[in-house]
Amino acid sequence: MPGTQDAIVLRGHELFNTGIGPAGTVPESTPPAGRMSNFGWGSCYGCHPDGLADGVTWMFPDGPRQTISMESTFAHPQPAGATLNANGAPLLPSSHQRVLNWSAVRDEVQDFELNIRAVSGGQGLITDGQAVVNLTPTANTGRSAELDTLAAYIAFGIRAPVSPLRGQDVSQGRSLFSAANCQSCHGGADWTSSRVDFTPPPGALEPITGGQLTRFLFPVGTFDSTAFNEFKAQGTAQAAIVAANGALGFNVPSLLSVFAGAPYLHSGSGQTLEDVLENVTHRSAGTGGVDTLSSPSDRQALVRFLKSIDAQTAIFP
Repeated sequence: MPGTQDAIVLRGHELFNTGIGPAGTVPESTPPAGRMSNFGWGSCYGCHPDGLADGVTWMFPDGPRQTISMESTFAHPQPAGATLNANGAPLLPSSHQRVLNWSAVRDEVQDFELNIRAVSGGQGLITDGQAVVNLTPTANTGRSAELDTLAAYIAFGIRAPVSPLRGQDVSQGRSLFSAANCQSCHGGADWTSSRVDFTPPPGALEPITGGQLTRFLFPVGTFDSTAFNEFKAQGTAQAAIVAANGALGFNVPSLLSVFAGAPYLHSGSGQTLEDVLENVTHRSAGTGGVDTLSSPSDRQALVRFLKSIDAQTAIFP
Protein backbone atom coordinates (compact mmCIF):
# COMPACT_ATOMS: atom_id res chain seq x y z
CA MET A 1 0.00 0.00 0.00
CA PRO A 2 1.41 3.45 -0.91
CA GLY A 3 2.96 5.31 2.00
CA THR A 4 3.62 2.23 4.09
CA GLN A 5 7.11 1.17 5.15
CA ASP A 6 6.85 -1.83 2.84
CA ALA A 7 6.14 0.51 -0.08
CA ILE A 8 9.12 2.68 0.87
CA VAL A 9 11.42 -0.35 0.95
CA LEU A 10 10.06 -1.50 -2.41
CA ARG A 11 10.76 1.93 -3.92
CA GLY A 12 14.29 1.77 -2.56
CA HIS A 13 14.70 -1.68 -4.07
CA GLU A 14 13.64 -0.30 -7.45
CA LEU A 15 16.17 2.51 -7.26
CA PHE A 16 18.87 0.09 -6.09
CA ASN A 17 18.35 -2.05 -9.19
CA THR A 18 17.87 0.61 -11.86
CA GLY A 19 20.54 2.39 -13.86
CA ILE A 20 18.09 5.19 -14.76
CA GLY A 21 15.80 6.07 -11.89
CA PRO A 22 13.37 8.99 -11.67
CA ALA A 23 13.61 11.80 -14.19
CA GLY A 24 15.88 14.60 -13.11
CA THR A 25 15.93 18.35 -13.52
CA VAL A 26 18.21 18.67 -16.54
CA PRO A 27 17.80 17.18 -20.04
CA GLU A 28 20.72 14.77 -19.57
CA SER A 29 18.97 13.19 -16.57
CA THR A 30 15.72 12.17 -18.25
CA PRO A 31 15.28 8.65 -19.71
CA PRO A 32 17.20 7.05 -21.32
CA ALA A 33 19.88 8.91 -19.35
CA GLY A 34 18.72 9.09 -15.77
CA ARG A 35 19.79 10.20 -12.35
CA MET A 36 21.25 6.88 -11.17
CA SER A 37 23.96 6.59 -13.82
CA ASN A 38 25.18 7.95 -17.12
CA PHE A 39 22.75 6.60 -19.73
CA GLY A 40 21.90 3.62 -17.55
CA TRP A 41 25.31 1.96 -17.66
CA GLY A 42 25.53 1.17 -13.94
CA SER A 43 23.50 0.60 -10.80
CA CYS A 44 23.94 -0.26 -7.13
CA TYR A 45 22.96 -3.80 -8.11
CA GLY A 46 25.89 -3.97 -10.54
CA CYS A 47 28.39 -4.31 -7.69
CA HIS A 48 25.93 -5.54 -5.05
CA PRO A 49 23.71 -8.19 -6.69
CA ASP A 50 20.72 -8.79 -4.42
CA GLY A 51 22.39 -6.39 -2.00
CA LEU A 52 25.39 -8.69 -1.56
CA ALA A 53 28.81 -8.50 -3.27
CA ASP A 54 30.27 -9.14 -6.72
CA GLY A 55 33.58 -10.51 -5.38
CA VAL A 56 35.60 -7.81 -7.16
CA THR A 57 38.36 -5.60 -5.78
CA TRP A 58 37.85 -2.13 -7.27
CA MET A 59 40.28 0.78 -7.34
CA PHE A 60 38.78 3.74 -5.46
CA PRO A 61 40.09 7.05 -4.12
CA ASP A 62 40.87 5.22 -0.85
CA GLY A 63 42.84 2.50 -2.65
CA PRO A 64 42.00 -1.09 -3.66
CA ARG A 65 38.69 -1.97 -2.07
CA GLN A 66 36.94 -5.32 -2.03
CA THR A 67 33.18 -4.96 -2.49
CA ILE A 68 31.43 -5.19 0.89
CA SER A 69 28.26 -7.24 1.12
CA MET A 70 25.40 -5.08 2.38
CA GLU A 71 23.33 -7.49 4.46
CA SER A 72 25.34 -6.40 7.51
CA THR A 73 25.08 -2.64 6.95
CA PHE A 74 22.34 -2.59 9.58
CA ALA A 75 21.83 -4.98 12.48
CA HIS A 76 18.91 -7.42 12.33
CA PRO A 77 16.73 -6.99 14.23
CA GLN A 78 17.10 -3.32 15.02
CA PRO A 79 17.29 -2.37 18.70
CA ALA A 80 14.21 -1.36 20.63
CA GLY A 81 13.78 2.37 20.24
CA ALA A 82 15.23 2.59 16.73
CA THR A 83 13.58 5.47 14.88
CA LEU A 84 12.91 6.43 11.27
CA ASN A 85 12.60 9.81 9.62
CA ALA A 86 9.51 10.95 7.72
CA ASN A 87 10.83 9.25 4.57
CA GLY A 88 11.20 5.87 6.27
CA ALA A 89 14.99 5.98 6.57
CA PRO A 90 16.73 4.83 9.76
CA LEU A 91 17.94 7.60 12.05
CA LEU A 92 21.31 7.33 13.77
CA PRO A 93 22.39 6.50 16.38
CA SER A 94 19.07 5.01 17.55
CA SER A 95 19.25 2.62 14.61
CA HIS A 96 22.16 0.18 14.60
CA GLN A 97 24.30 0.80 11.51
CA ARG A 98 27.97 0.03 11.03
CA VAL A 99 30.42 2.72 9.97
CA LEU A 100 30.80 2.52 6.20
CA ASN A 101 33.60 1.60 3.82
CA TRP A 102 36.90 -0.06 4.65
CA SER A 103 38.50 3.22 5.68
CA ALA A 104 35.51 4.51 7.69
CA VAL A 105 35.06 7.46 5.36
CA ARG A 106 31.25 7.49 5.51
CA ASP A 107 28.72 7.45 8.31
CA GLU A 108 25.43 7.42 6.35
CA VAL A 109 24.10 5.26 3.54
CA GLN A 110 22.99 8.51 1.91
CA ASP A 111 26.67 9.47 1.49
CA PHE A 112 26.70 7.03 -1.43
CA GLU A 113 25.03 9.77 -3.43
CA LEU A 114 28.67 10.46 -4.24
CA ASN A 115 29.01 7.03 -5.86
CA ILE A 116 25.91 7.65 -7.95
CA ARG A 117 27.51 10.84 -9.22
CA ALA A 118 31.23 10.10 -9.37
CA VAL A 119 31.29 6.36 -10.11
CA SER A 120 28.10 5.79 -12.09
CA GLY A 121 28.03 9.27 -13.61
CA GLY A 122 24.43 10.00 -12.72
CA GLN A 123 22.94 13.35 -11.77
CA GLY A 124 22.16 11.95 -8.35
CA LEU A 125 19.08 12.09 -6.17
CA ILE A 126 19.90 15.15 -4.06
CA THR A 127 18.69 18.17 -6.02
CA ASP A 128 18.79 21.01 -3.49
CA GLY A 129 21.78 22.61 -5.21
CA GLN A 130 23.99 22.32 -2.14
CA ALA A 131 27.27 20.43 -1.90
CA VAL A 132 27.25 16.73 -1.10
CA VAL A 133 30.16 15.57 1.06
CA ASN A 134 31.18 12.70 3.30
CA LEU A 135 30.98 13.17 7.06
CA THR A 136 31.16 16.94 7.61
CA PRO A 137 29.86 19.62 7.67
CA THR A 138 26.33 18.41 6.82
CA ALA A 139 24.38 15.17 7.09
CA ASN A 140 22.83 13.75 3.92
CA THR A 141 19.92 11.89 5.53
CA GLY A 142 16.65 13.68 4.79
CA ARG A 143 17.93 15.69 1.82
CA SER A 144 16.16 13.45 -0.71
CA ALA A 145 13.11 11.30 -0.09
CA GLU A 146 14.21 9.01 -2.92
CA LEU A 147 17.70 8.59 -1.47
CA ASP A 148 16.18 7.84 1.91
CA THR A 149 14.20 4.98 0.37
CA LEU A 150 17.51 3.45 -0.70
CA ALA A 151 18.66 3.51 2.91
CA ALA A 152 15.36 1.91 3.95
CA TYR A 153 15.84 -0.89 1.43
CA ILE A 154 19.38 -1.57 2.63
CA ALA A 155 18.18 -1.61 6.23
CA PHE A 156 15.10 -3.77 5.79
CA GLY A 157 15.13 -5.40 2.36
CA ILE A 158 18.38 -7.39 2.19
CA ARG A 159 18.67 -10.89 3.63
CA ALA A 160 21.85 -12.64 4.71
CA PRO A 161 22.67 -15.85 2.82
CA VAL A 162 21.95 -19.05 4.75
CA SER A 163 25.05 -21.01 5.71
CA PRO A 164 25.33 -24.54 4.28
CA LEU A 165 26.64 -25.53 7.73
CA ARG A 166 23.54 -24.36 9.60
CA GLY A 167 22.61 -26.91 12.25
CA GLN A 168 25.96 -28.72 12.18
CA ASP A 169 28.28 -29.06 15.18
CA VAL A 170 30.79 -26.20 15.14
CA SER A 171 31.18 -25.95 18.90
CA GLN A 172 34.96 -26.47 18.85
CA GLY A 173 35.46 -23.56 16.47
CA ARG A 174 33.08 -21.38 18.45
CA SER A 175 35.09 -22.05 21.62
CA LEU A 176 38.33 -21.20 19.81
CA PHE A 177 36.75 -17.97 18.54
CA SER A 178 35.90 -17.01 22.11
CA ALA A 179 39.28 -18.04 23.52
CA ALA A 180 41.07 -15.89 20.93
CA ASN A 181 38.76 -13.00 21.89
CA CYS A 182 37.77 -12.53 18.27
CA GLN A 183 34.56 -11.00 19.61
CA SER A 184 36.50 -7.92 20.74
CA CYS A 185 36.28 -6.83 17.10
CA HIS A 186 33.71 -9.24 15.67
CA GLY A 187 31.13 -9.32 18.45
CA GLY A 188 27.79 -7.63 18.90
CA ALA A 189 24.50 -7.69 17.05
CA ASP A 190 26.11 -7.19 13.64
CA TRP A 191 29.22 -9.38 14.14
CA THR A 192 31.38 -6.25 14.19
CA SER A 193 32.28 -3.65 16.79
CA SER A 194 31.81 -0.96 14.15
CA ARG A 195 28.70 1.10 14.87
CA VAL A 196 27.79 4.75 14.29
CA ASP A 197 27.28 5.98 17.84
CA PHE A 198 26.67 9.65 17.09
CA THR A 199 24.11 11.73 15.21
CA PRO A 200 25.57 12.67 11.80
CA PRO A 201 27.43 14.79 11.03
CA PRO A 202 30.24 13.88 13.43
CA GLY A 203 30.93 16.53 16.03
CA ALA A 204 33.99 18.72 16.35
CA LEU A 205 35.54 16.35 18.89
CA GLU A 206 35.25 13.28 16.65
CA PRO A 207 38.79 12.53 15.36
CA ILE A 208 38.98 12.58 11.56
CA THR A 209 42.27 12.12 9.71
CA GLY A 210 42.45 12.16 5.93
CA GLY A 211 38.67 11.90 5.78
CA GLN A 212 38.70 8.77 7.97
CA LEU A 213 36.85 8.29 11.26
CA THR A 214 39.99 7.10 13.03
CA ARG A 215 38.19 5.92 16.17
CA PHE A 216 36.82 3.04 14.09
CA LEU A 217 40.09 1.99 12.45
CA PHE A 218 42.16 -0.95 13.71
CA PRO A 219 45.57 -1.99 12.34
CA VAL A 220 45.77 -5.79 12.37
CA GLY A 221 48.66 -6.46 10.00
CA THR A 222 46.62 -6.61 6.80
CA PHE A 223 48.04 -3.50 5.09
CA ASP A 224 51.21 -3.76 3.01
CA SER A 225 52.24 -0.33 1.77
CA THR A 226 54.71 -1.94 -0.67
CA ALA A 227 52.03 -3.93 -2.52
CA PHE A 228 51.83 -2.97 -6.18
CA ASN A 229 48.18 -1.91 -6.01
CA GLU A 230 48.17 0.06 -2.75
CA PHE A 231 47.58 3.47 -4.29
CA LYS A 232 44.64 5.83 -4.59
CA ALA A 233 42.71 5.90 -7.85
CA GLN A 234 42.32 9.56 -8.79
CA GLY A 235 41.05 9.45 -12.34
CA THR A 236 42.67 10.32 -15.63
CA ALA A 237 44.12 13.56 -14.25
CA GLN A 238 46.23 11.70 -11.68
CA ALA A 239 49.65 13.34 -11.76
CA ALA A 240 51.46 11.13 -9.25
CA ILE A 241 50.96 7.94 -7.31
CA VAL A 242 49.47 8.59 -3.88
CA ALA A 243 49.63 5.90 -1.21
CA ALA A 244 46.33 4.23 -0.35
CA ASN A 245 44.59 4.59 2.98
CA GLY A 246 45.42 1.74 5.33
CA ALA A 247 48.33 2.76 7.53
CA LEU A 248 45.87 3.75 10.28
CA GLY A 249 44.02 0.45 10.02
CA PHE A 250 40.63 -0.58 8.72
CA ASN A 251 36.98 -0.49 9.69
CA VAL A 252 36.10 -3.89 11.16
CA PRO A 253 34.06 -5.96 8.67
CA SER A 254 31.09 -8.01 9.76
CA LEU A 255 31.30 -11.82 9.87
CA LEU A 256 27.62 -12.26 9.04
CA SER A 257 27.43 -14.86 6.23
CA VAL A 258 31.17 -14.47 5.74
CA PHE A 259 31.24 -17.86 3.99
CA ALA A 260 29.71 -16.14 0.95
CA GLY A 261 32.10 -13.20 0.85
CA ALA A 262 35.37 -14.40 -0.69
CA PRO A 263 37.88 -13.01 -1.40
CA TYR A 264 38.59 -11.29 1.90
CA LEU A 265 40.32 -8.25 3.41
CA HIS A 266 40.24 -4.71 2.04
CA SER A 267 42.25 -5.59 -1.06
CA GLY A 268 40.88 -9.06 -1.69
CA SER A 269 44.30 -10.49 -0.85
CA GLY A 270 42.85 -13.28 1.29
CA GLN A 271 41.45 -15.77 -1.17
CA THR A 272 40.06 -17.98 1.60
CA LEU A 273 39.32 -17.73 5.32
CA GLU A 274 42.27 -20.06 5.82
CA ASP A 275 44.46 -17.42 4.15
CA VAL A 276 43.10 -14.73 6.47
CA LEU A 277 44.00 -16.78 9.54
CA GLU A 278 47.59 -17.27 8.35
CA ASN A 279 48.23 -13.68 9.50
CA VAL A 280 49.51 -14.03 13.07
CA THR A 281 49.04 -10.34 13.89
CA HIS A 282 45.41 -10.51 12.81
CA ARG A 283 44.53 -13.76 14.55
CA SER A 284 46.16 -12.63 17.82
CA ALA A 285 44.70 -9.10 17.82
CA GLY A 286 42.18 -9.97 20.52
CA THR A 287 44.72 -11.48 22.91
CA GLY A 288 47.36 -8.76 23.00
CA GLY A 289 49.60 -10.64 20.57
CA VAL A 290 49.36 -14.05 22.24
CA ASP A 291 48.84 -16.57 19.43
CA THR A 292 46.22 -19.06 20.59
CA LEU A 293 45.63 -20.27 17.02
CA SER A 294 49.06 -21.56 16.06
CA SER A 295 47.68 -25.07 15.48
CA PRO A 296 46.54 -25.67 11.87
CA SER A 297 43.83 -28.04 13.11
CA ASP A 298 42.50 -25.37 15.46
CA ARG A 299 42.40 -22.89 12.61
CA GLN A 300 40.46 -25.37 10.49
CA ALA A 301 37.95 -25.76 13.30
CA LEU A 302 37.65 -21.99 13.59
CA VAL A 303 37.14 -21.65 9.84
CA ARG A 304 34.34 -24.19 10.06
CA PHE A 305 32.65 -22.06 12.70
CA LEU A 306 33.14 -18.89 10.66
CA LYS A 307 31.55 -20.58 7.65
CA SER A 308 28.54 -21.47 9.80
CA ILE A 309 27.71 -17.89 10.78
CA ASP A 310 24.44 -16.58 9.41
CA ALA A 311 21.41 -14.72 10.71
CA GLN A 312 20.44 -17.64 12.98
CA THR A 313 23.82 -17.92 14.74
CA ALA A 314 23.94 -16.82 18.36
CA ILE A 315 26.05 -13.67 18.62
CA PHE A 316 28.78 -12.80 21.10
CA PRO A 317 27.45 -9.78 23.07
